[in-house]
Amino acid sequence: MQKTRVSYAVNAMLNEFLKEHKKVEKLEATVAQQRKDFEAALTELKGQIQKVSAQLELSKTAPQTVSNIRHGAIEKTKPSLFAPAPAGP
Repeated sequence: MQKTRVSYAVNAMLNEFLKEHKKVEKLEATVAQQRKDFEAALTELKGQIQKVSAQLELSKTAPQTVSNIRHGAIEKTKPSLFAPAPAGP
């Protein structure tokens, strides 16, 4: 009779352990999928950052005259495509 009670108790603990183990396995699978999704999103963002950085570099090298005209003032220190050439001596 004593062995039967112990056997039931051990069996109940084993079943509880197996249920918890399944939960852990599901959580591990979820974490693995989230990591994969995160890494894919990160790779995409890196590509977008590189693209924007390249566009920014191109805009830094573009002539500033158009920007100056848009703001209503042409700086005298920068040559303008729209201003007449200075008269010679």
